[in-house]
Order: sequence, then structure tokens, then C-alpha cells
Amino acid sequence: MRSAAACILAIAACGKGHPPSGLGPDADPCGGRGCYSATGPITLTVLDGSTHAPITVQPTFTAAIYSGPIPIQCTAMTTPCPSWQIGPGIFGPGSADIGVAATGYASQQITVIAQGPVGCCGVGPVASATVTLSP
Repeated sequence: MRSAAACILAIAACGKGHPPSGLGPDADPCGGRGCYSATGPITLTVLDGSTHAPITVQPTFTAAIYSGPIPIQCTAMTTPCPSWQIGPGIFGPGSADIGVAATGYASQQITVIAQGPVGCCGVGPVASATVTLSP
């Protein structure tokens, strides 16, 4: 899911008349990939406030701009999961307010800055944050 701002930025950067040095005006500066552009993934480490270790239950991430829980994936094949990743393109560039909840813990809200790609196409860098939940 891309935001309108990300699409506008991608089109402006990849449009005709804006090729990188050495390419003609009709060249595709994105190498035939079109103008797919997305913010990078967001990696969140969720810690237990008492032990300062990763929580042992799966958290739920929510945001006002996303209907329902945000899809997440554990970053490792271990238990407990050391961190969770929200896929690229879920949020537009800029501040992303994310609610973090887990059974047995008080919920929290954090803000993470999502960034788009450096060039005209691709995915931006990974943004990361740590949130500590109180039992």
C-alpha cells in the first residue's frame, strides 16, 4: 500500500525529461522497473519493562491509517522473537504513529519516521525503534 505522496514523488522523479546523466529523454531511469517506490520497512523491538528482554507473547501493531492490525513478521526464527518487522510501503514518508499492544502489558504508542528511497525507485531504508511495555 503506497501513499499518494509516495506515488507523486516517484512519478516526479521517474518521469520523462528527468533521466540520469547519459540517458536520452525517453529513457526509463528506473531500468525498466517502472516507478515503484515505497517507504522502507519498520523494525520494532518490544521489550518487557520488568526484565528488559523481548516479550514472550506476540504483539499487535495498529495505526489510524490502517484498517485492523498491521501485518507483522518476526525478524528471526527464535522464541521469543527479538524484533518484529512491518513490511515496506505500509506507511507514507514521514511520521508513523503506531500503537503497540500485547496480552498482559499496558499498551503504548510510538512514533517512527518512515523514509522513501534515495533514488527514484525502490524501497527506503529500514526505520527502527524500541518500545518497552509495562506488565
